[in-house]
Amino acid sequence: MVAKLLSCQDIIDKRCDLWYQNKNIKLDRKYREAVAEKIIDESPQGEKLRSEINAEPSLLIEMVFTIVDKEKQTVPFFLNEVQQTFLNRLKKAIADYEAGKINFIRFLILKGRQQGFTSVITAYQLACTITKQNFVGMTVSHEDDSTNSIFEDKARYMYDHLPEEIKPVEKYNNRRELLFEKLNSKWRIATAGNKDIGRSKTMNFFHASEAAFWKSIQDILSGLGQAITKDSIIILETTANGYNEFKEYWDDAITGQNNFIPLFFEWWHTPEYRLEFENELIESAFKKAVIDGYGYKGVSADFFEKLNTLRKSKNLDWQQLYWAFNKKLELKDKFEQEYPCTPKEAFLHTGRPYFDLSKIDNLIISLDKIKPARIEKGGSVSIWETPIKDELYCIGGDPAEGTEDGDSSSAIIYKLSDWSQVAKIHGLFAPDRFGNILVDFALKYNNAYIIIENNNHGWSVLNTAYIQRKYKNIHFSTIQKSKNDKETKKMGWTTTEASKYLMLDELDAAIRNDELIIRDKDFLEQLREVVYDETGKVSITGKDMVVANALAWQGRKYIKRNIATVGNYSNFGRKGRR
Repeated sequence: MVAKLLSCQDIIDKRCDLWYQNKNIKLDRKYREAVAEKIIDESPQGEKLRSEINAEPSLLIEMVFTIVDKEKQTVPFFLNEVQQTFLNRLKKAIADYEAGKINFIRFLILKGRQQGFTSVITAYQLACTITKQNFVGMTVSHEDDSTNSIFEDKARYMYDHLPEEIKPVEKYNNRRELLFEKLNSKWRIATAGNKDIGRSKTMNFFHASEAAFWKSIQDILSGLGQAITKDSIIILETTANGYNEFKEYWDDAITGQNNFIPLFFEWWHTPEYRLEFENELIESAFKKAVIDGYGYKGVSADFFEKLNTLRKSKNLDWQQLYWAFNKKLELKDKFEQEYPCTPKEAFLHTGRPYFDLSKIDNLIISLDKIKPARIEKGGSVSIWETPIKDELYCIGGDPAEGTEDGDSSSAIIYKLSDWSQVAKIHGLFAPDRFGNILVDFALKYNNAYIIIENNNHGWSVLNTAYIQRKYKNIHFSTIQKSKNDKETKKMGWTTTEASKYLMLDELDAAIRNDELIIRDKDFLEQLREVVYDETGKVSITGKDMVVANALAWQGRKYIKRNIATVGNYSNFGRKGRR
């Protein structure tokens, strides 16, 4: 009688049974070494296994890979629910591509924290690298620490702990690349912003880790050029980071306006996200709070109503709900950011926001079809409304150094009769050029009042505008160190800790009270990025559009002294503010 040949799934099932019966990593290693011998064996059994692995490399992960779990223990790499679901979707997309049903294999993955996507995508690429001729894979991470961690803690760890029998001949095995000479296959990792990213001629697989935190997704993809071919697998996976470029990719994927398949994975599909009750008394009190929908231990009734909805509509069990409750106690307002229930919630709750996100969301939606009437200077200037005779205008400006790797300079022009945005200047300008552009547009807009931040490169901009161009309608700050000291004037606006919160608070109030007519979607999206840090402080570094708009709004306090010179503005502002 001929013995039945084992399939890859048979081997996985046996490994799983062995592990859960013994939980012994040494015993597991002996099993994996025996499996490796079967894979390389020149026999019908070996041929069957190699054929299955060649058709579906991910099978190799559960057959012989190991990983370090959250308790820092080495364990078999058995796929969790979200990992298996993703690989099934990837397998289907590959089949659809080969059948001509789709033209691209591209995914956007929006996820919660620590669901295992980076691990499984790295393992999949490694499986391809050690089994396929001419395979080229790449992962790009958002920061250097993460780049090193992915390589050392995931890729190289998984590779180093493979049975020796199935390791190909190496050419390189360094901090950034695995290269196997005989297979002519390689996998490498880089950090977003690295100019050397696109040096591969072509690649079969491109993985973007935490893509929402990149400075520019489009710049990276464009920089790869022909390395990304039509048949390349492209995966952008990330947690949300506000209404930024990734959100635009996501929205376009949802509406079918790009070639990406959007996938969202809720936190409850990760099996370890559950918690046992300490005792029956705590269990009873918690269940009552959920069912009756009232606040408990400082957590709002709204959250418990949400838990009850999840219990009923998603069939979540009490241990899952109790885990979520305890995470809410731990993370407070950041829970929804880390563990969203819906894509909308993921984007809405990213960070502890300074500004009213509900208001900003509504404004962003309302601006979807509003485009500038004219674009100038290669796209650096957006004009919604040209100058109107006898109107009064104010310009707020946030200068930057203007270097390629630095922040952009921004300026916004408001019309004071209704406080509407009429033009925006945004780009990488040298300080002197930015000063000249500001004066040029101030002259066009009826000698507009300019209020420019004088921190850092602001002095160069002000020098160009005031000294070289002799433009005088510029804001001067009044300085008085004590009551007995004489007041002095200082050109421009100085942003200090006190003045920063003053201008942010007043900008927030103006937006909430509809005192501004906003036409710039980029500005609104940048408002979402202004968040409190762990110490309760707010940084506006790099938030050039926020600063420019906040300064323009501050100008309302100072420009009124000049109102009589242009038109009648006895009640300027949408609500008669002075």
